This record gives sequence, C-alpha cells and structure tokens, in this order.
Amino acid sequence: MKDIRDYFYGYCQNYPENQGNFIFTGGTGTGKTFFLHCIAKALLDRGVSVLYFTAEGLFNHFSRLMREGIEDEFVEEVDVLLLDDLGTEFSNSFTASRFFNLLNQRILTRKTMMISTNLNFKDLRELYSDRVVSRMMSDYEIIPLYGRDLRLG
Repeated sequence: MKDIRDYFYGYCQNYPENQGNFIFTGGTGTGKTFFLHCIAKALLDRGVSVLYFTAEGLFNHFSRLMREGIEDEFVEEVDVLLLDDLGTEFSNSFTASRFFNLLNQRILTRKTMMISTNLNFKDLRELYSDRVVSRMMSDYEIIPLYGRDLRLG
C-alpha cells in the first residue's frame, strides 16, 4: 500500500509530465475510493481540472443530459476524470455504449482517466463488451489492491 501511495504522490507532483490511465481493482474496503479521493485532492491543489463521479452518478448524468438534449463536453475534456465503482451501475445498452464512447474519446485525446472497480475483467466483459475491456487492458495500468476490508477494522 505504501508503494502505491508513494507512486501516486510522485505522479501527482509531476502531472502532467506523468500521465496515464489507471484501474484500481480489489475487494470491498481495500482503499480504491480513498486513493481516488487523495489523487483528486493532490491534483486539484496543483490547479489540475479533476472531475469525480461514481459510475451510477455518471450514467445518470449522461441519461439526464440526453433527455434534456444537452451535450456535456466537460466530462470528455476535463484533465483527469475519476470514475468510482465501475460495475455497480444499472447496465444496459445505453451505459455500455456511452462508456465505450467516453473511454475511446479520452484515449484518443490523451486525457487521463482513473477507474475503480470490484470486478475482474471477465465480469467487466460481460457487463460491457470485448471492445471496452480490450481498450482498458491495452491503455490502462492495473493497480490491484489486496487485503481485508479496512472499514471493518
């Protein structure tokens, strides 16, 4: 855990020279959300534009904007997008398509995205598609977090 903390401390201090996409994986309570919040604060303190969403919140946001006929370019253009708890949202063709488009757009524009999930790639493939998981595996560094549920003491 200390090695990961030290790595991301340096990452944040040297952003944007250090860029990259990351997926934090691990069981419940292993610190994935905590790391995303720490990274967000460190980057915001340096003046980097950061946007945090839970997966459910992001797809609800996209759904509302679509109903209202509004485009939200900020989600695609923000320097760093943090997406927490991928796989907990209600999954359907809209979320799968919207997630693929977001993932692809951020990769093409070289905008950083960090994702946390309790799911493995097999489960993510079932929720989204081979295309989504292929992009994630090729363009994201996997950061596995192990251990017991820290919330339980």
